[in-house]
Amino acid sequence: AEIVVTPKGGEEKRHAMAKNLDDPVFGGVVPEVGGDATYHVAYDGARTDEFEITTFVYPKLERADAMVDPPAGMGLDVKRLEDTRSVSAMEGSEVTVEVTLNKVVEEARLEDKAGWSWPLRAVDGKERTYAVTFLPEESDEFRLMLRDEAERANKRPPKFTIRVKKNQPVKVAMVFPGRDATPSAVEEMGIEAKLWDDLGVERFGAVYAVNDEEYEVELESRGEDKDGKERVGAMIDLEGLNAKPDDAVMYYVWAEDIGPDGKVRRVPGDMYFADVRPFENTFREQEAQAGEGESPPPGGEAGELLEKQREVIAATWNLMREGEKAKRDDREVVRESQEVIAGMAREAAEKA
Repeated sequence: AEIVVTPKGGEEKRHAMAKNLDDPVFGGVVPEVGGDATYHVAYDGARTDEFEITTFVYPKLERADAMVDPPAGMGLDVKRLEDTRSVSAMEGSEVTVEVTLNKVVEEARLEDKAGWSWPLRAVDGKERTYAVTFLPEESDEFRLMLRDEAERANKRPPKFTIRVKKNQPVKVAMVFPGRDATPSAVEEMGIEAKLWDDLGVERFGAVYAVNDEEYEVELESRGEDKDGKERVGAMIDLEGLNAKPDDAVMYYVWAEDIGPDGKVRRVPGDMYFADVRPFENTFREQEAQAGEGESPPPGGEAGELLEKQREVIAATWNLMREGEKAKRDDREVVRESQEVIAGMAREAAEKA
């Protein structure tokens, strides 16, 4: 007896059958079925009816490509990755995943660990190819889930990894004087800061505030230090800012880079104070302060109040810089500190 198999559109193949000892039942094996076919059993010049073999394959990934389109303004090129399942992208980038399958499917989607999914659409002009474009916010792992017309799913959903590199704000650090200063009204005060950013600094400058007036000051680039951080600075003409003896000048350095949305993002540095001293006191103060790290505050209760108020101003400034990231407890501490200082000021006024 033989099993006679005729593939669809092909030639018949015969496979011998054998019986087990005296058992009248014959058995045989067809080693491979490559597609739909028909078969019958032939024996002693006779044959059985014709039967059909209908085959199917589970949906399966054959190839995956990706494209990373960074936000405009960053100066980064579109990146194309061929035959990959791992993608690295700068925050704010659009990522396109394109997959080629072994067959046409009813559904294809990327599913993250939390169960959220992104459907893939058929790509025009590309057979068995599907794609999705989305904006990943965090690094994550995804699985490609497939389903064919008979509701059959892929057996082992392949894993894709997308790593999102956060677009960090530019860092601003004051190098000189790096503390509150006590210049005279007729001298120039030098400042220097260092800047660094993962994608590059666009612009930088400084802001001075004195007598309820703000002034923008341009800074010059002074090259990079050994760590690759850019140094910027300037000599500030306090007389040109209309600063007078006993004025308190607030100042800070700012820098701009490109944020995740492709727009310019300004980042202010720490705020510092400069107490403008009369010119004739400058030499005496320099001698008194030689070797000291910080300028001493004015003496007495008034000086203590001034220093505490400056601490609150600096803390409030830092909360403003943090924006929505600022902790509620920190805000409450600053508010309570301001209330304490206001109470101390009232008591001092009553004693005067």
